[in-house]
Amino acid sequence: MNLQKNNLNNSKSEVLLKSLKNKSKSSKIIVIGCEDLNFLLELNKEGYNNVYAVDSDSININNCKEKNLEKVFLMDCYKISFEENYFDIIISLYSLETLEFDCLALENWKKLLKTNGELYVIASAFNYLKNNIQDRNKIFRRYTLFDLKEKVISVGYEIEKESYLDFLLYFPTSILRLIELFRLRLFKTEAKKINKVFYLNQKISRIENFVFNKLSLPVGLSVFIKAKKVD
Repeated sequence: MNLQKNNLNNSKSEVLLKSLKNKSKSSKIIVIGCEDLNFLLELNKEGYNNVYAVDSDSININNCKEKNLEKVFLMDCYKISFEENYFDIIISLYSLETLEFDCLALENWKKLLKTNGELYVIASAFNYLKNNIQDRNKIFRRYTLFDLKEKVISVGYEIEKESYLDFLLYFPTSILRLIELFRLRLFKTEAKKINKVFYLNQKISRIENFVFNKLSLPVGLSVFIKAKKVD
C-alpha cells in the first residue's frame, strides 16, 4: 500500500470508530474489503465482538488470519453469501471504487442489512486525482459527493450524513496532481512521486475529525456517506 493510501486509511479508521462509538458492541458488522487490516484490529480492540469481513483477494484474507481474525471470508464482494437481513452495519472503506458495477454492489449489500441497518462508505474523491498506481490497482472511479449520494439513494437508502474528508490536504494534493498532469502532457513523462505532504496527515486529520463531527466539509480527498436501510 502506498504512503498516501496508508495515511488516509489510518485517519479514516478514526472517523469510522467515532461514528460507531454509540453502537452496541454486539452489533453484527461486516467490513467489505480486508486491505486495511489495522481497522479490523481496531474494531476488535474497541470490543466489537461480532465483526465479519469479506475480500476477493486471498492475500488479504491470509493476512487477516495471520492476525487471528477468524470471521474473514474469501468472497465475491458483489454476491456475499450471508442470509438477508443479517447485519446491523456494513462498512466499505475505499473498496466501492474497486468494483466496476458499484450500484449493483450497493443494492446487493442492502439485502444483507436489517431494516434501519446502517451503511458507511468512505471512497476516494475526484477523478482527476486518480493516478497510475490506482490504474494498476483497478480503481474504476473516484467520486464527487453528489455522485456517491445519488447512487446510494438510487438503490433505496436514506442518507443520514454526508461530507468530504481530508479538506486541508485537498489543496496541496490538487496542486501537485495538476503539476503531474501538466508535465505528463508536455513532456510525456511522469513527475516524481511527491509524498511529503502526507507526513502531515496524522496531525491535520485529528483537527479535521473534530470538525467533521460538527459540520460537513465542502471539498476533500475522500467522500463519506452514512445511510440507513428503509423499507
